[in-house]
Amino acid sequence: RDRKIISFIPDGEFYYDKAMQAMQRDRYEDADKYLKRAAELSPENPKILMQYGVLLMEEGEFDEALELLSKSRALDPSEADTIYYLAEVHAHLSMLHEAKKYAEQYILLDPHGSLADEAMEIIDFVEQEELANDSDEMSEGEVFYLQEKARRLMESGDFESAVEIFE
Repeated sequence: RDRKIISFIPDGEFYYDKAMQAMQRDRYEDADKYLKRAAELSPENPKILMQYGVLLMEEGEFDEALELLSKSRALDPSEADTIYYLAEVHAHLSMLHEAKKYAEQYILLDPHGSLADEAMEIIDFVEQEELANDSDEMSEGEVFYLQEKARRLMESGDFESAVEIFE
């Protein structure tokens, strides 16, 4: 018997590829599991973090999606798609000023990009809302999001950061 043992240590890219295959087959539960594992194994890979954030956003997990998309943007500030998805997640969270800001950034970076029409829709929507509200105050969504973020910080014992948010 002359067996060769080949070591196989899956990395983030391996699980990312499996997640993309699962999404193509509409197996979103599997995709979620694989992307979560990919993000754990490759926490500095902006592509993986963006895709996982998008999937979480589609599942309605907007706070978690925002965290992942923000981290992806910090790792790769020039990735236009991440900027668009930041606009979208902010819109879902009713943080309209931020949504518009990111949508405008996307248009500046990639005016003919695949998400340009959607970015323009976000800008148009926010402008309509601004005309209707005509106020400079933070939206209810922005206040709620910040309260939730502060609550999570307090639960993890980071009281200083929570106090800064509340102030």
